[in-house]
Amino acid sequence: MVVAVQQMEIRDLKQTIQSLSQGATGAAPAPAEATVHSPAAGGPSETEQQEIARLQDQAHRLAGEVAQLEQLRAENEKLRAQIAAAAGSGLTPEEEAVLADAREKAAAAQCVNNLKQLSIAFKTWALDNDFLPPNILCMSNEIGETLVLVCPSDTGRQAAANWSAYSSANCSYEYLGGSGGRCDQEPFRVLFRCPNHGSIGLANGSVQMGVAKAHPEYLVQKDGKLYWRPPEAQSEEKVPNGPSRESDPNLNLNPNPNPNPNPNR
Repeated sequence: MVVAVQQMEIRDLKQTIQSLSQGATGAAPAPAEATVHSPAAGGPSETEQQEIARLQDQAHRLAGEVAQLEQLRAENEKLRAQIAAAAGSGLTPEEEAVLADAREKAAAAQCVNNLKQLSIAFKTWALDNDFLPPNILCMSNEIGETLVLVCPSDTGRQAAANWSAYSSANCSYEYLGGSGGRCDQEPFRVLFRCPNHGSIGLANGSVQMGVAKAHPEYLVQKDGKLYWRPPEAQSEEKVPNGPSRESDPNLNLNPNPNPNPNPNR
């Protein structure tokens, strides 16, 4: 806009110069740079010559400013192109690493929330029906939205549009709770497991984050079932002159023995 205004001013100045020259000589239109006639030849007066010179000088200065603005515009365009190229190439490796770590932590937390909701749905269904649900589909009322069946890190799967369209392809989690038993008698039985993060959902409604990957030795297979048994629980399985974990499934074990400050979800 500044360039346009200045160009208009230059044009007006040129027209003014031409008008002054024509008015003084009565001759045909001449360009702004026309030769100035002397007063003796009937040309413009000294005052008019000074005004013409002043206008010409101003026109030259404006032309110089216009050239500077054009150069500044070209530099700005070059800078914008560089910024666009930098944005297209992404962040620095350090920034990319921080961003990726933050995204993964958010995805892992959302995965824990999903497993928590699934474990609670399992427990609710089992208590209402007095036996364990044979599959995920029968718990649709307790689960609610199909979105909780997909881990945020599982980019190869999509949530089913509704339960009518649901299939195993729409679930990221392994369901391990479809065989015999009661959830109130086996609180540390593993019901759901996430292959992406290694988190597990237990029959007591709790979730142990990342156990399957960080501490696979905490998972014990028995009679076709998988149980979560950290070292503290394993040390209490056989108590001298007391019940064992295998003979008394209701033995009160600490559901969150991990000293990690991250609360058990």
